[in-house]
Amino acid sequence: VMGGRYLSSLRPSPATAAAPDSDEVLVEGKASARASVLNRPGHLNALTTTMGARLNKFYESWEDSPDIGFVMMKGSGRAFCAGGDVVGLRQLINE
Repeated sequence: VMGGRYLSSLRPSPATAAAPDSDEVLVEGKASARASVLNRPGHLNALTTTMGARLNKFYESWEDSPDIGFVMMKGSGRAFCAGGDVVGLRQLINE
């Protein structure tokens, strides 16, 4: 977790905090398309800074790949993402 800050009042479990490469962000891909999947349905896919860093790493690697022409993002369960978390992540990135 960057700076010990979470974007949501919901904190990840201790096991998740200790394992930044956990299954909170999954990747699906076929041919030239990739999808990042937010996988915290029990928390309405609220973002953590760890998830944001993982998403950034994926997107940077996909941007440089000539084999990937289409990228999308989706959430598992009934919610895409808690909207305030996206705003909070952007503010942290800009700090």
